Amino acid sequence: MNSFNYILKKIEEAEFIEIPFKFLYIENFLNQSDFDELVNSPLMNTKGESFDKLNNDLQKNGWEPHLHPGTFKSLGKYLNWRESNLKSSNNSKKKNFEDDLCEGRGLAYRLNNKLSRKMAELRNLFLGDEFRNLALKKFNLNSESDDINIDCGFQKYLHGYEISPHPDIREKALTWMLNLNTLDNPENNYHTHFQVFKDNRKYIYDLWKYFPHIQRSWVPWEWCETIFKQKKNNSITLFSPDSYTLHAIKASYNDLNNQRTQLYGNIWYEKIFDSNFQSKFINSSFRDYDYLERFSKTKTKKVKSLIKLRNLLNISDKKS
Repeated sequence: MNSFNYILKKIEEAEFIEIPFKFLYIENFLNQSDFDELVNSPLMNTKGESFDKLNNDLQKNGWEPHLHPGTFKSLGKYLNWRESNLKSSNNSKKKNFEDDLCEGRGLAYRLNNKLSRKMAELRNLFLGDEFRNLALKKFNLNSESDDINIDCGFQKYLHGYEISPHPDIREKALTWMLNLNTLDNPENNYHTHFQVFKDNRKYIYDLWKYFPHIQRSWVPWEWCETIFKQKKNNSITLFSPDSYTLHAIKASYNDLNNQRTQLYGNIWYEKIFDSNFQSKFINSSFRDYDYLERFSKTKTKKVKSLIKLRNLLNISDKKS
């Protein structure tokens, strides 16, 4: 019997919020005693007078650098960026289009070992069949695929971590974020933005919706506006990615005494972490969608007009 089973009922009974897109938002998600035990654990309260000392404290307590979107691939590159106090990643030699969108590049850590009993129990609940079955039912997701799998873990995100607005890739069935910050500071600049496209970019919703073979991608911040931020500690958000689930994060804060901390996880339709995995969707970038002036001349309310986008987009019908 898992002592966190009570959260399953909270998820089951929660009502969906529809703006800016369909998601669940539950405050006071964990019982106060459980929450206090988690955030007061020495494992969670990592700190240092410098980045080197912070990194040492993190790794001493079982936190390991974790490759994650919006982060550098190596500790050394992050350290160079941090020490140089770069305001933009434009000086990076990387060519990925995501890098052009991010003003900073951060670092994430995951607690892969040394979990306390309470931490392991909470994580295991999210990895278990009861949560999986409840989530698939709650969000009306396909439960028959043999490839459905879950990843979940405690993560910390340091200064510079940023993911530009995006709806998540099509292989992702569900995502959740439980805020477990050791200091409750809702004004810290590291909270997740829930967003919508500005009026002059809303045609991209239809592009993603009516051309399901195209992979959804990151887009520039200035194309979007924030409707909601998940600021409250001990709150959780859950949503099933679709063409409307725009969200983003830009962490700029003093991380030496406390760090943005979450229990973060996903349910996947396919085994994307398999070394042999190949996406069946056509890659795209925000540049492929930037036909605002040309599209506005042909835009009508009829769905069939979207076919004209084939001649406007730099995307072929074959995988690149």
